[in-house]
Amino acid sequence: MSEDQERLTTALRCIQASNSRMLHADMVLAVYDYIGAHMPTADRTDAIKVFRGIDLAAIRARALALSSGRVKRRDAALILIADRIDHLEGDADVA
Repeated sequence: MSEDQERLTTALRCIQASNSRMLHADMVLAVYDYIGAHMPTADRTDAIKVFRGIDLAAIRARALALSSGRVKRRDAALILIADRIDHLEGDADVA
């Protein structure tokens, strides 16, 4: 249980670092799922730094345009978050 609580706290702080207005259920779950799948052992501070570099409002707007229903929005947002972070990390490798 505490592992889930830690991941949820990390997800909420990541959202706040990106755009605190994105505390919608679909975005909380998408970020929570992303952290569980792609950053399970990452330090909270490192995860927050990553999310500071992406615009969750733009991701949510695109997810809304691509899908209907909360579960599909969540899935679309999760995919878009992964894509945006992959591009962010790829740009950092080039620099």
